Amino acid sequence: MGGRTITRTAKQCYLQEVVESKRSAILTTLDKFPQYRVIWKWEEEQLPGLPSNVICRKWLPQQDLLAHPNVKLFIMQGGLQSLQEAVYFEVPMIGIPFFGDQDYNVKIIKNLGVGSYIDYDSINNENFYNLMKEILYNRSYMDTVKRISALSKTQMMSPRDTAVWWIEYVLKSGGNLRHLTWLLGIPGTLET
Repeated sequence: MGGRTITRTAKQCYLQEVVESKRSAILTTLDKFPQYRVIWKWEEEQLPGLPSNVICRKWLPQQDLLAHPNVKLFIMQGGLQSLQEAVYFEVPMIGIPFFGDQDYNVKIIKNLGVGSYIDYDSINNENFYNLMKEILYNRSYMDTVKRISALSKTQMMSPRDTAVWWIEYVLKSGGNLRHLTWLLGIPGTLET
């Protein structure tokens, strides 16, 4: 992949809800960023009015795309796992929530400073363009997502040191770990 890349993913259940006017506003906006290659998951590989900088595919390996160093923006519905993956791979986001926990998750994106969101009903050429321009050209989003990613990857101990600590703990307790079973929520382990 050469140049800069924006990814846009969407699941089939959402696609059927995207009315023509919203899809047209999104495509018109993407066309205003010809310096970026846009990779969009869509159930059809051909869309009417598809700008030359947009590629549609029925299936995309989301983590592989997010891991690519040229990805500059991730436009998504706001699913928690997608949010976590984007933070892990240090990619700023725009969320477009549809239902469930997505409204809450896109607010996390904005509150953390790793991106922003737009309500589906608010999507039009001007609003979507301004939001994309803000996230792509305001360096603070990239700086913040890099910082949050580094924090989320921080471990108190290496996996090896953690394993050694627990092995030593079990040995010190003589193998009796009954005092920990209630912490794990194992049924029938709490004496009454």
